[in-house]
This record gives sequence, structure tokens and C-alpha cells, in this order.
Amino acid sequence: MCQFFFSFLNPLVRYGSSLSYVGYAHIR
Repeated sequence: MCQFFFSFLNPLVRYGSSLSYVGYAHIR
């Protein structure tokens, strides 16, 4: 269960972090 949750959450976190990084760079 935990492995499935992490496997589902990992791409989401990676996408969110990349999106926030791009947004931060765009704002600057």
C-alpha cells in the first residue's frame, strides 16, 4: 500500500516541483 502510494505521489511531486521552479524562474 505504502509503495503504491509513493509510486503515485512521486511523479506528482516531481511535476509540482518542476512547475513551481519554472513559475519561480518566470516570475524572476
